[in-house]
Amino acid sequence: MDSLMRVMGRDPKGRTVMFKLVRGALGGGLEPLDQADLALREGRPLDAGRVLHSLRGAVGVLGAKRLIQATLEAESAIHEGRADQLEAQLATVRRVLEQTLAEARAWLEQEDR
Repeated sequence: MDSLMRVMGRDPKGRTVMFKLVRGALGGGLEPLDQADLALREGRPLDAGRVLHSLRGAVGVLGAKRLIQATLEAESAIHEGRADQLEAQLATVRRVLEQTLAEARAWLEQEDR
């Protein structure tokens, strides 16, 4: 987020947009992962893949590279039918999302003064 802040944070409007993006990402919390888990339990892997894709777009815009990679790997497992790997992949996405959200909260508390 620091590189994005260097570009967008130079003026008040850019900072406002940046804070809005971060708050939007925080607002969803872990709900997308809960939805993906439910979709998989209900036998709807393509729906789970769409949720992961949307999550990557929503939070990835903040530069969350680890989350982007984790969601790509989970989506790949879904699309390639590697059901034996999905539980571990989603657990990884959840862990990385939790870390990303914690970092985003800390960043917002520090920057939004």
